[in-house]
Amino acid sequence: MKNRVFITILILISFNISANDITKVGIVNVNEVYTRFIKESADVRKFDELKRSIQEEISKRKIEIDQIDKELIEARDDDNQELVVELESELQIKKINLQEYTKYKNRDLNARISSDATKSDFADKLQEAIQSVGLKNGYSVIFQKTDPNLLWFQPDVEITELVIQELMN
Repeated sequence: MKNRVFITILILISFNISANDITKVGIVNVNEVYTRFIKESADVRKFDELKRSIQEEISKRKIEIDQIDKELIEARDDDNQELVVELESELQIKKINLQEYTKYKNRDLNARISSDATKSDFADKLQEAIQSVGLKNGYSVIFQKTDPNLLWFQPDVEITELVIQELMN
């Protein structure tokens, strides 16, 4: 009987020791961090401002084209052939310029979106934020939520919000 009690006590003590040595694990949803951080970042605000200014320029050019178009209709109504030829030429040039401007600016915007520099800057910031959160909160291991080897986890180990807060600071 004493042996069983002694063995039980040893087992309980060993469980207690191993419970104290359990590694603290965190899970981060990188896609959510990326989406939320990027939407609120200064770079995105600059990008949105650039898009807005490009759209304003396109709108301004369209207004100019519409005005020339109205003048062309009036010239045709007045049967002013010289002015019709002049306005048709000007209209054609303005339309081509608008198409080229739009194509060039869209290409530029797309290049900025897919810029490797932007992605690597974010990746570096993300890695630093994850490391900082891990060190501050005593995590030994942090996994990506999308890791295919991750089969299950308690929701309270997810640290996505902490990482987002770290990036925002």
